[in-house]
Amino acid sequence: MALGGCPGSLDNKADFLDGGAAGTGSATGTGTGSGDPCGDVPTVLLAAKCGGSTCHGTSKPQIGLDLESPGVAARVVGVNAKMCPGVLANPANATASVIYTKLLTTVSCGSRMPLGRPSLTQMEMECLKSWIAEQGAGTSTSSGAGGAGGGT
Repeated sequence: MALGGCPGSLDNKADFLDGGAAGTGSATGTGTGSGDPCGDVPTVLLAAKCGGSTCHGTSKPQIGLDLESPGVAARVVGVNAKMCPGVLANPANATASVIYTKLLTTVSCGSRMPLGRPSLTQMEMECLKSWIAEQGAGTSTSSGAGGAGGGT
């Protein structure tokens, strides 16, 4: 028996016109459905890739740097790193930010991050760089109140 008929209407047509990147985050796995492939960087990138019980999570974060709890921007933007020279997140020079440079193939201080985990993709690195730069414009994508800073 053959079935036929109209498939109906498409409420999220934009998701299909751009190859599926909008709303799915297919390039990074970090989308939110808003067409932004990066999504909420503190939640979907920093917490997911850098957080956890043995890294920069809420419970005994390495070097006191919690990248998992709400308020990440308050803990990293303009805050000097503890173990490496520089500022954790410097909106004026995102690529010189310690949390960015620690993810590069060659690091100038300490070990490459995330330690013992897969490296971030180029798209994820671009998302992080953009998020850091946006913090200087006062457009934080993190939520909640921050605490005292820490650093890598």
